[in-house]
Amino acid sequence: MIEIEKKFLLNDAERERLLSGATFMETVVNIDTYFDLEDHSLTCRDCWLRKRNSNWELKIPLHALGEKTAVTHYRELTEHDEILAVLEFNFAEYQPFCTIVTTRRRYKKNDFSIDLDSCDFGYDLVEIELMVSEDDDRAAATELILAFAQKYGLRTDRVRGKILEYLRRFRPDHLRQLVEAGVAKQQDL
Repeated sequence: MIEIEKKFLLNDAERERLLSGATFMETVVNIDTYFDLEDHSLTCRDCWLRKRNSNWELKIPLHALGEKTAVTHYRELTEHDEILAVLEFNFAEYQPFCTIVTTRRRYKKNDFSIDLDSCDFGYDLVEIELMVSEDDDRAAATELILAFAQKYGLRTDRVRGKILEYLRRFRPDHLRQLVEAGVAKQQDL
């Protein structure tokens, strides 16, 4: 599956507008531990290997470095063999560089998933997401998310995701490498 997602930082009024009429689905606590090689060569390619609770996941970008827009496009791999086929080394070669505990309140509104994430290090954000199965559907999904956000008066400026915010606060040298590689922006520092 392909994840098309936009992150938002919302004030109380924006959150209330967005959730009005939405259906609450569940609350989930995710413990995400992110892994990379010592030289950060995986994340410097905008690939994100994590263990979410007890399951391995790999997010692979569907954009060239430097082309990243406010709406992200990633292929999510969750099958062990698929992940191994992409990684240059075995899982044992990768070391953890951060763990984030996130309480996620998930809502559904029309075809959109709305995730309100509260991270254990004091960062809250909202993700509006569509999943598509075909690469050809990415552009349409992007437009749908932006139109949905505009309908509810949400600001569509760029927002740091939780992992970049974590790196900004606790591992600035790693974040600087990501900026140099074109994965993150100078404004993320």
